[in-house]
Amino acid sequence: MKYVIWFFYLAGVFYIGTLGHELVHFLNCGGSFVSGLAYLNNHWEVGVTWCQRVGNEGEIIPTTLEVLFYIFFIWVKIIDRKG
Repeated sequence: MKYVIWFFYLAGVFYIGTLGHELVHFLNCGGSFVSGLAYLNNHWEVGVTWCQRVGNEGEIIPTTLEVLFYIFFIWVKIIDRKG
């Protein structure tokens, strides 16, 4: 049962972390924000942000925040002695 709890906990943490990552992109550059499954530009997309800017600049801040989010919530789960 402990592994099932961990599985769903991590799935939620990774989903929220990815959602936050894409939200930071959306807030930084505008465009279209997709938090789930969508049919855009004649193909299916999952959890992406269509940025209005050209280039791949701006990955450092969202990725750093996402990794810190993961580290914090995994650490919280590890120090929780019940789970």
